[in-house]
Amino acid sequence: MDGVDAVLCEISEHEWFPKMRESGIEIIVENIFDMFYGELTRPEMIVPYIQQEGVTVVLCDGGNKITEFNVIAPHLKEGDIIMAHDYIDTNENYLENYRDKVWNWREIGDEHIEHVSKKYDLQPFMQDEFSKAVWVCKLKNSP
Repeated sequence: MDGVDAVLCEISEHEWFPKMRESGIEIIVENIFDMFYGELTRPEMIVPYIQQEGVTVVLCDGGNKITEFNVIAPHLKEGDIIMAHDYIDTNENYLENYRDKVWNWREIGDEHIEHVSKKYDLQPFMQDEFSKAVWVCKLKNSP
């Protein structure tokens, strides 16, 4: 995977994948997590990509964003970015400002990623902008 510009991990094939492959995106059609999304089953499929030189941006938008974020975060290097969709910082904010107004799915919030964010020095990055689109965005600082 060295030198690959983009990798997409998905659990099933989609009709738009051939066009994406033509544009140079490597697509892995396999669940890279165990059935409980508690760990990577085949880290060799994704960790080398994350660890290659340059900035890696990881987007978590699968079936279990909380554990996707928490399992992948330890593999980030300084300068990398990790994001997760369906994020609203607190349940109170969701109920007051989002539900039935902007977005009706809060699948991940600060309480789900606070521990791993502190442990791996993941800091908010452009969060005001990304919150409007219900994404969390964290930048990995130096260890």
